[in-house]
Amino acid sequence: MNINIYPSITTTKLFKKFGNWRNFFKEVEELKLTEVALFPTVLNPIERQEFWDYLKKSTISSVPFVHLRDDFSREEVQFLIQNYGTQRFTIHLNAVKNYIDWPERKMFFVEQLFRPEESLAELEKYLPEFGGLTVDFSHLERGKYNNHPDYQRSLELFNHHQLGIGHLNGFIRTFKMDTHYVYCKNNLNYLKNIPNYAWPDCIGLEMENPIRVQLKLKDYIIKLTHDKFAPKN
Repeated sequence: MNINIYPSITTTKLFKKFGNWRNFFKEVEELKLTEVALFPTVLNPIERQEFWDYLKKSTISSVPFVHLRDDFSREEVQFLIQNYGTQRFTIHLNAVKNYIDWPERKMFFVEQLFRPEESLAELEKYLPEFGGLTVDFSHLERGKYNNHPDYQRSLELFNHHQLGIGHLNGFIRTFKMDTHYVYCKNNLNYLKNIPNYAWPDCIGLEMENPIRVQLKLKDYIIKLTHDKFAPKN
């Protein structure tokens, strides 16, 4: 399998020094990157206007996928499709009703969070209306370590639905918790145990670490999984 792993601009802020999306755009400029994934996940519509302004002024010409919230407009999605060739979008299960009638919904891939308020039956109900699933590896690992009742059935779903997007971040085994900030390479070693069939071909590093660090961690991930996969970049 060929896997594309992309550095990402995230907007969560566990560490303000590193989790500032404006700093990520600055790094993109310094490194002259042209292709990244985007996670404007915590920005409201007004805040996103500034985010899009930064994107327009950046060196970025291609955005493989974007993590949407439940309040995106079709104009925003079309802006990304038409200007950056975006063909895949992540949504959460609680947002499916907002997008169920959109012509673009087959580009949308639903992420399972393994939270108590989520219903696997509801996920299975809506999946045929959308493109398939987003796999968040650390959420999957958390579901496994916390003996989530939907874990095994979720693995079965991976064999019956298209896996369009992957989110990759850290997992701290001691605390059985996922983390968007990777403290050390060991936080990524759980990836060796993710089944081959659970890996989409389009993966974003959903990390608050600086872009330069993300690129180094990407190299580590490729070495870590080289016996199973042949990433293209």
